[in-house]
Amino acid sequence: MCRQLRVTRALLRHQKSQQLQSRSRSRPQQRRRTRRRRRCQRSQKHHRWKSSFRFRFRTTSAQRQHQRHRQHLRQRQRRNGARYAADH
Repeated sequence: MCRQLRVTRALLRHQKSQQLQSRSRSRPQQRRRTRRRRRCQRSQKHHRWKSSFRFRFRTTSAQRQHQRHRQHLRQRQRRNGARYAADH
C-alpha cells in the first residue's frame, strides 16, 4: 500500500518535471524571478518577544498557583498516611 503510494508520487513528480522542461524549451526568454529575502537587511537586535520560546512556554501565575495548591494538598495527604500515587 505504502509502496504503491510512493510509486505514484514518483510518477507524478516525473511528469511534472517533464512538463516544466517542455515549458522552458518553448519559452526560454522568460526567466522566473526568485523572491529576494529581506531577512538580513532587518536588524537582528529588535527581536519580537512574542514569538520567543520563553514567552510561548512560560509558566503563568495561575499555573504556579495551581501547582502550589496541589503540592499543599499532597503534603496534607502525606501527613495522613498517603505515600504512593494510588493513595492520593
